[in-house]
Amino acid sequence: MTAVFVDTDVLLDVVIKRPEFYEHSLQIIQWIEQKRLEAYVTPMTISTIYYLIRKERSHLQALSIIEKLMVIFNVVNIDKSGIMAALNSDFKDFEDAMQNYSALSHPQIEMLITRNVKDYRCSELSIMTPTDFISYFNTLSRNSGAE
Repeated sequence: MTAVFVDTDVLLDVVIKRPEFYEHSLQIIQWIEQKRLEAYVTPMTISTIYYLIRKERSHLQALSIIEKLMVIFNVVNIDKSGIMAALNSDFKDFEDAMQNYSALSHPQIEMLITRNVKDYRCSELSIMTPTDFISYFNTLSRNSGAE
């Protein structure tokens, strides 16, 4: 099974229904729900989503959304060496560096899905937008005979 790290922006596309990005990000989330993908996020992603949802909705609604995400996503952490790697990296955005090194700490993760591809130029992972990942995954599924 393909293991992916899902960046915060992709989850927010679905949670807050960003019209221009919703459809492709939703497709990825649906594949995760269907267990066609194994997906990972960081605790930073979860707290960011809670914070942004809480600004628009109630505490209980935010917790409900987080609980639903925790049913389908795995969580990877970052340790001191990962934080130090992020601090000393060429990433322009520290949060993206933290996400990257969290994902790299889990050997099963094959790629990172984000709309911020340019911010992950320094990454050793394969980086794809949701749109590109959908094309890639559909091709992979066709070639393996899975539908």
